[in-house]
Amino acid sequence: MKNLIQTRMRFMVSMLSVILIACISGCTKSPIPPTFIEHSERSNVDWYEVYYELKKEQWNDPEVLSTPRVQFSWAAPDTPEEDMAVWSMRTDGTDLRQVISPELFDTPLPGGADSGSQFQRSPGNRYLAIVVMTKGKGYQRRIIDLETKEVTVIPDYGYGDPHFEWLDDHILLFSSKSPLMQYNIQTKELVDLKEAFGDINIRLYKAYDAGRKIIISDVNYNAFMFDFSSKKLLENMGTIGEKLTKDEKYWLDAPTKEIKKEGFGRFRIYAFDDIKTEIGAYPKRIGSNVESIFGIDEVYSQSVHGYKVSRMNNLKKIIYDLPGKRTVGNFSLYNAKSVLGSKEISKDGD
Repeated sequence: MKNLIQTRMRFMVSMLSVILIACISGCTKSPIPPTFIEHSERSNVDWYEVYYELKKEQWNDPEVLSTPRVQFSWAAPDTPEEDMAVWSMRTDGTDLRQVISPELFDTPLPGGADSGSQFQRSPGNRYLAIVVMTKGKGYQRRIIDLETKEVTVIPDYGYGDPHFEWLDDHILLFSSKSPLMQYNIQTKELVDLKEAFGDINIRLYKAYDAGRKIIISDVNYNAFMFDFSSKKLLENMGTIGEKLTKDEKYWLDAPTKEIKKEGFGRFRIYAFDDIKTEIGAYPKRIGSNVESIFGIDEVYSQSVHGYKVSRMNNLKKIIYDLPGKRTVGNFSLYNAKSVLGSKEISKDGD
């Protein structure tokens, strides 16, 4: 009897060891939350410092794809300041991961990031469009395949912000010496679209309806919607805003008269089909490279050492700073589709 009990005990201990080892090797750790920073600098800001450890992003990892993420260029605090890489994390300041290494960032030529430009992920998250200021070769527009680590240099060396806009998973729109170019990552074909949509003096462009349509505005913010495939004019839209939310229902910021609101800045929100009626306002000092999933909720924007979260009609902001006081640049939001189909957006009249 004693031997039987001992045998059972050894079996139970063995099974517990197997479960523990499996959990250690296979269980996913919960992301470590950012640390709240006590400060007296600004009363309307909650400040946090993001937890850092070197962790790589796999572009098709289900955990990565489960939530919206922000991405940006940044040099980690335990590396030389010139070792720029691309990083991402969740919009709540957790799960910081390296998207591309400094070595891949410097392929095929070393250079620096133009922090005023947005690096943009393709809709399927596999491709990353970046612009690099190289030494002696001007600006290089590059597409990085996050699966194969292949770097494609777009054969166009125009200067300035390229305003990257993915039409679909393989076709990238950008501006250069021409205000609207198209590059196909599969065929390597580069096409100038300046004359494709009539004689519009192109200022802004936005892929719409999963890339089936394109919205183009001129220097006076007069906008026109075209069928992208046929280039047929579908609608004269009148005035539009600077940014379209990821759910394509709201404009962020527009050249219209704002309603004066104490403590709020010029950054306002408007319905997609009603640019003259202001829905709400955001607090002052929003930051640069602003993007939003649902405009009626919150916007995300680049700050000096991290990024900000601002809510509509709410003066309180959240700032997530990365450690080391290294400058953050090229901020953008991606993987919004992870929540676009899961949230009821019947608030258009709110």
